[in-house]
Amino acid sequence: MPKILTVDYTAFAGLFFPLFLWAILLFLYIIGKVDAADLTLAPLYAALTAVSLLVAAWRAVFIRRLFKSGMEAPGKIASISFNADRGRVEYSYFWQGKNFRSSNAIRNLKATRQYEPGMPVRILLDGRNPQRAVIRDLYSAGS
Repeated sequence: MPKILTVDYTAFAGLFFPLFLWAILLFLYIIGKVDAADLTLAPLYAALTAVSLLVAAWRAVFIRRLFKSGMEAPGKIASISFNADRGRVEYSYFWQGKNFRSSNAIRNLKATRQYEPGMPVRILLDGRNPQRAVIRDLYSAGS
């Protein structure tokens, strides 16, 4: 099973952002800044939770679909950078006679810091839309 929530910043944030929101609301309730009769933030938090979880689910389904039926191509890391707990990896790859370049938001982890510019990688891509891709080994359970 792919390591989507571990590595992918978009899926991770989509799942944990709602927890953070609800923790804030609970904290405000505990310290008396919000009482049970005045939970005006709850509908907003519920809407943000739904959107965040949909984003996380969409990203997880997309990556799982690539692992199940995506096409594989050779590629290399073009650049990688980190800022606090997140980063961005850009990569180039060759598919059906054309060069492509794509990128993914990733988390700052030991597994992601091992990638360096120029490093060869295997890319999983959507055959119908080759611009949509991920680095296979970054998300595979064995890496």
